[in-house]
Amino acid sequence: MINVNVCVFRLLEQDGVVRFSPSLAETKVCIMECLRVIVESTHNFPRIEKELFPEMKDSNLFLLPVGWHEDHVQNLVKQAMDIFDRNVIGPRRYISLYETYSTLLNGQAEKDKDAFLESTAPLTDFKVMS
Repeated sequence: MINVNVCVFRLLEQDGVVRFSPSLAETKVCIMECLRVIVESTHNFPRIEKELFPEMKDSNLFLLPVGWHEDHVQNLVKQAMDIFDRNVIGPRRYISLYETYSTLLNGQAEKDKDAFLESTAPLTDFKVMS
């Protein structure tokens, strides 16, 4: 079985927030645009007879075009989007693992550490973070 990645996402940290690059929404729009281009490419698609029979090479034989708004096409697009939605559950769970470290990423942990070290209050006055 061949396992091919259609999309590759990178995780970026910006202002203490971990996010996907490109975003999942941008990726979904890109996939939709690719599907639209594929459907549009069916216009003026030559029939196989033009390639098989040299005498028909100059004839005006084309397959019937498929329109973006046809029910069958929209059903296939919906299936593709459903597959995309089912396959982003894992990456969303993965990125949620970084929420535990948000105070480290946004600098709050550093501020809390500095405040603790500068303080003369007893240890019992500080909150415990879990």
